[in-house]
Amino acid sequence: MTKQTETSVDTETVVDFRLLKTGYCPSLSGKSKLTYQVGCRGEDELTLRILHNSGGGYFSDEWVALSKIQRAIQNDLVNANLTCTSLMPLFVGKSVNTAGFLLAVLKHVGAIRPKGEKSRKYELADMDSFMASAQSLLEPGAAVPVVEEEGKAIDNKKATATNKKAAAKTAIKPPAKSAKKKSEPASPKEA
Repeated sequence: MTKQTETSVDTETVVDFRLLKTGYCPSLSGKSKLTYQVGCRGEDELTLRILHNSGGGYFSDEWVALSKIQRAIQNDLVNANLTCTSLMPLFVGKSVNTAGFLLAVLKHVGAIRPKGEKSRKYELADMDSFMASAQSLLEPGAAVPVVEEEGKAIDNKKATATNKKAAAKTAIKPPAKSAKKKSEPASPKEA
């Protein structure tokens, strides 16, 4: 009797991806330090993600398009109520900390600012400047990823080494090829 086994592996679309910047900022509470990255998917889709939290809180490290972040912010600015909750729809089924960490990054880069001294509500500050800065990383002269350390750019050798480590963590691997296997005819057992 011959057994036939068929195994197939789902294929994924391989997307061209570039890491453009790695930066650091404090969380909104100031109790931890966050590492964030700006990247580019395809030709010009700018993305952002949280890579590391020095505190113990969980978070999602998935890439989110800056255009989606802008839409989420614009939607809540109409209600004049920009909070962590405004960004939660970007991370459905993920840790609730991620939206707050993203808000901390946006505050750090000057895209938003607190509405009052002790308010947990934010307002748009200079999102256009942040977007222009991120867009400038796509220019031909900006080939080496930028790494910030405590708010200062660091030298290219260190930046390249740091980003090679980060890129290794975020590498998009090509899909495995579909495989079909046929087993050999069963051989009789020897006594």
